[in-house]
Amino acid sequence: KYQAFTIGTIRFVITDLRSESIRSSEYYSGKVYSKEQKQWLFDEFSNAGKYDFVVWVTSRPWTNGEELGSDSWGGFANDRDELADHIASTIGAGPR
Repeated sequence: KYQAFTIGTIRFVITDLRSESIRSSEYYSGKVYSKEQKQWLFDEFSNAGKYDFVVWVTSRPWTNGEELGSDSWGGFANDRDELADHIASTIGAGPR
């Protein structure tokens, strides 16, 4: 199950991307997490400013290219794009 905890000023966010996911196919874009977990994760990133660091633990590779049916985030491109946009709008896009 997904969870989060804090040690000092570091927030650890651990997602469960296995038990709730439905792989993509030519007929379905796939879902990497439930609506509840998605809202929880978005809230965690929205509150990131309270901590010096946020460490996100994910069981799927983030950087793989888009590929239907893939076990990586590339198989869930819509969810990855939406989450990336949220992270960029709340935490920032990182150094430029």
